[in-house]
Amino acid sequence: MYCYGVRSNANRCGCQSGCQNHCSNGCQNGCNSCCGATCWCQGPTGPTGATGAPGLNGPQGPTGPTGATGPQGPQGLQGPIGPTGPTGATGATGPTGATGATGQGLDTATAFSPFAFYSAGDFVYYNGSLYRADINNPSGIPGTSPDYTLITAVGPTGATGPTGPTGATGATGATGATGQTGATGATGHTGFAPRIDKCLFALYNKGTRPERIWRT
Repeated sequence: MYCYGVRSNANRCGCQSGCQNHCSNGCQNGCNSCCGATCWCQGPTGPTGATGAPGLNGPQGPTGPTGATGPQGPQGLQGPIGPTGPTGATGATGPTGATGATGQGLDTATAFSPFAFYSAGDFVYYNGSLYRADINNPSGIPGTSPDYTLITAVGPTGATGPTGPTGATGATGATGATGQTGATGATGHTGFAPRIDKCLFALYNKGTRPERIWRT
């Protein structure tokens, strides 16, 4: 058992141990007569006391410094597809491309013959409709064979439309050339002389113009 003393005179008798001296195995006053201390012995540990009431919250301390950036975490799961954005403005017109090769024209279309050889792209007429050969040396007949594509079909004849209004009279044409003289007609019947009962001749001058008056 250790006894601890309280120093009453630190400088008395040249005490150097601060009066924390071992006082044999028993407690006694003045275990170190040099220091004149009072010793006591440490007793057994007592029971734990009841927990005290929580104290009041202290004031919030200042914000600490920003910590170092942590390591990058693993990649998260892919999110859902977002909604379609608005249509962008129309871009500028690009340059004109090079002219392509001349294709088959409708003026090259011919009447279909099951014995003729046709190349891909040739046009043929069959039963009033226009077809195009899709492959070289097609087989079958247009309209039933998959080797031909229908281009135009002839529809039924429509009803006769109403008569249009009479057009304006055209301009008078140029005078035609004089025709040939016709043949001489037959000789007419012999005529007779008229009978004159009275004949009065009068001739007079009126200025310089003579006038003749006939009376019958």
